[in-house]
Amino acid sequence: MTDLAVSDRSTCSNLSVPVMHPQFHLDKYLDVSSLGEVWFNSLVIENRLGHTGTWECPHEGPLLELVPAGFDVVATHASRESVSVVVASGPEVQVLLNRQNKTAVQVQVAAPTGSDVGRWRSAFDDRGRIEAVPDTVAGNFWASGRHGPSSTRRMVAAARYCDVKGNYAAAASAHLKGLSQFGRQRNRGGLIMWFGPAGTGKTTAVRAMASEWSGDRELNVITDIEKLLSDADYLADVTRPASSPDDGDGRAKLIVAEDVDPSLLAEQQAGGTGGLARLLGLTDGLMASATDAIVLLTTNARRQQIAPSLQRPGRCLALVEFGALSIAEANRWLPPGVERVSEATTLAELYHRAGRVDQIGSSERVAPPVGTYL
Repeated sequence: MTDLAVSDRSTCSNLSVPVMHPQFHLDKYLDVSSLGEVWFNSLVIENRLGHTGTWECPHEGPLLELVPAGFDVVATHASRESVSVVVASGPEVQVLLNRQNKTAVQVQVAAPTGSDVGRWRSAFDDRGRIEAVPDTVAGNFWASGRHGPSSTRRMVAAARYCDVKGNYAAAASAHLKGLSQFGRQRNRGGLIMWFGPAGTGKTTAVRAMASEWSGDRELNVITDIEKLLSDADYLADVTRPASSPDDGDGRAKLIVAEDVDPSLLAEQQAGGTGGLARLLGLTDGLMASATDAIVLLTTNARRQQIAPSLQRPGRCLALVEFGALSIAEANRWLPPGVERVSEATTLAELYHRAGRVDQIGSSERVAPPVGTYL
């Protein structure tokens, strides 16, 4: 059951001034929630506000918390006993708040000038809040659906490099140590590729880099890399600056796609006009210097399956192989009392041997520590 609640607008309008009220011809199948946008547009026209702005504001509290003091709530739309749309009117400004998901609100503002819109954007972004969770990193998880690309704000378990460096063979560990410092540099974007079999710790390494770079780079996880590389508008949305230059944040982006299919990394894709060619433009072209984004791809492919053009120095900032630990490294990793290994062993196999992996039918549940093998 949905409803549109409309407040008395006598406090918001100067009724002594004659105005031309717009007429809206509504389709009989119009969703009730769309009436909030109709109401907002009527206020914009009525008050002759010439500048508008639309953006997404991170916020997971009640929607009415975002309404500034002194504003009149003109209309609300509630679904499942929760307010999902708010139309509010302030001094020379009209606002439409539309809940996108649990952690994001679309904000539309109309004001007399562009600078007024920018000022209100900063004000609403300051009011937005995400509940902080210890030992986590906030990330945007992207997907493109029926209504185009959108992102959901989620908290990712953090992992510090110093806590997980023992999970990797010497060569990979050395690369990760260098990358932990590199990602903090500004005006340095490009492509990073990690390859190797499953169970060698690539996901944990992603978490570690996201944690190390969280103050300088905003984590963006792509769940449908094939769609991203085939849709220029989707790519533009993902690479759009993390925030307005006016709000003093301006972090660069870390764009992550895990388990990329080897077919997307083949030479015929890299040399084409779409797909990976767009990625190459993002990481090694004019767009790269404009976005300052680091694109981090992980794959289970072998090195020979990756196009040479992707591996070229200058284009690829780091091509790191994740493999099994040597006998000495594996036995050093294993805790005392656990049977030693006699051959190179993956991190997944070591966690299983040490009894730190839950399995159906196991008699005891052991919580894995920071730095699991994913």
